[in-house]
Amino acid sequence: MGVHDVAPQTLVGLRGEGGGHDAAGVAKAAPDGYTLLHVTTSFVINPHVYKKLPYDIGKDFVPVVNVATGTGYLLMVNPALPVRTVAELVDYGRKAAKPITYSSPGIGNTLHLAGELFAARAGMSMLHVPYKSASQALNAVAAGDVDIMFIPPTIALPYVQSGKVRTLGFTGEQRTPEYPDAPTMAQAGVADFVLPAAWQGLFAPAGTPQAAIDTIAATVRDIVAQPAFAKMLRDGGYEPDPRAGQAFAELVRTDSARYAEAVKRAGIEAQ
Repeated sequence: MGVHDVAPQTLVGLRGEGGGHDAAGVAKAAPDGYTLLHVTTSFVINPHVYKKLPYDIGKDFVPVVNVATGTGYLLMVNPALPVRTVAELVDYGRKAAKPITYSSPGIGNTLHLAGELFAARAGMSMLHVPYKSASQALNAVAAGDVDIMFIPPTIALPYVQSGKVRTLGFTGEQRTPEYPDAPTMAQAGVADFVLPAAWQGLFAPAGTPQAAIDTIAATVRDIVAQPAFAKMLRDGGYEPDPRAGQAFAELVRTDSARYAEAVKRAGIEAQ
């Protein structure tokens, strides 16, 4: 997250995440439509993980417009694991003497919580093994140190092509074109487990005039509609998704509730 004093036409230059103090700076900025906060899904996870944030999402910010949303996560397993489908994995996990292990880049991130939600929906126990990065977490699966992992398709591609990991399923609403043989979780028999992956959106300080918000949202829609920009998003594993207004606010509310459940199940104590 970061502070950016920009005119709407320069929104393309917005950068990624930083820290809570950056968000607090935007919360205190003049609500004139020129100071915006660019965040990912972690923005709605943080209130469930940290006790004292220097801002309140509901009171200090107004959702302006989403930019893009990840299509979902692939469920990857080590090839030595004696399963070839999600159903076989669930059956194996329920009967195993020890919990299935799964990796992620740390604690409280979307990949960690995807594993917790999967375990909850599948009715099985799993043991989380955190690593310092996504590449380390995926390498652990490839090496057989960990059993499974949820990972964006773009990151998994070279590992799948080399046979270092096996793909079982996909958390998106539809199958991903990169892995058409990977069924959705619903198709694989895991109900109520659609996880579109992280989104990238813009927030403004509370009190920003609606006219300014509407102008920014319209500008983002125009930018996202440009073929070159849309291609850049898709190459990075995202789909253009410039939903605004109540639609974006509902996405924020839904993900906040979804990840609150996952944080509670994971037993993460707020720091």
